[in-house]
Amino acid sequence: MVEYVETVLVFTLIFGLAAMSFDLLLGYAGLISLAQASFMGLGAYCTAILVTKMGWGFFPSLVAGVVVASALGVIIGVAVLRLAGDYLLVGSVGFLFAVQSVLIGWESVTGGAPGLPGVTEPIILGFRISTPGHYLVLCLVAAAICYFLSARLVSSPFGRCLKAMHDDEIATLSVGKNIVSLKLWVFVISASMAAVSGTLYAHFVTYVDPYHYSLHETFFLFCMVCIGGLRTLKGAFLGALLLTGIPEITRFLGLPSGIMGHVQEIIYGTALIAVAFIRPQGLLGKIRREP
Repeated sequence: MVEYVETVLVFTLIFGLAAMSFDLLLGYAGLISLAQASFMGLGAYCTAILVTKMGWGFFPSLVAGVVVASALGVIIGVAVLRLAGDYLLVGSVGFLFAVQSVLIGWESVTGGAPGLPGVTEPIILGFRISTPGHYLVLCLVAAAICYFLSARLVSSPFGRCLKAMHDDEIATLSVGKNIVSLKLWVFVISASMAAVSGTLYAHFVTYVDPYHYSLHETFFLFCMVCIGGLRTLKGAFLGALLLTGIPEITRFLGLPSGIMGHVQEIIYGTALIAVAFIRPQGLLGKIRREP
């Protein structure tokens, strides 16, 4: 039972980290991008390929995953982030489908549709991370570091520019701020953080498959951010805790395995609708009063 709770907490931290990276885009910068799961998948697949095929260790593969996700974020960002509103939304969905298609079609490298098994347990300074308890400590450290860096970022002049851009893009542009540069940088930072969560996920489950990093996964992160509260870094982890922990209750109800996934999706949707009506700013979000 202890290991089960530790496993749920590990998934909470991993998805909380991914949701926090999404909050930087959606909550702070106001960019509606649905490609977040793609960058999580890039980090996971880069790690899985380097570990299983080339024998790399945890930290080198982690850095490589972040670099690949960031580099691709720059390339795609230059093309996509000049778009706005609905066009950015459509462009990000197109990118997500393109990444998923590559992961499925490049069978010699990614393993194709069946995925890529055999990702080894991390070894850090000679210590093997072999139990959920060990991995929980690793995820706590990674989440704490990313949270600290994100908190410093959003409280910096750069973060204030992101908030200004979210509130009024034209006004931010009128005072001399480079909107495209702001969007590109926050896109890259968000992508690199999502890649970290993907790397942690790949090592924990020791397996990656292309269908896990789909539009459904991005919607899952979106629910976490909205329920926890936009523009609140802590809200991402609260949303992850609720949407990861509460559906686990269904495992103890004796439901058939064929409908359990659908019941969990109903829980996600119901929670999102309830928060939208009762507390639109999210559970930890601040009430914004109009002047």
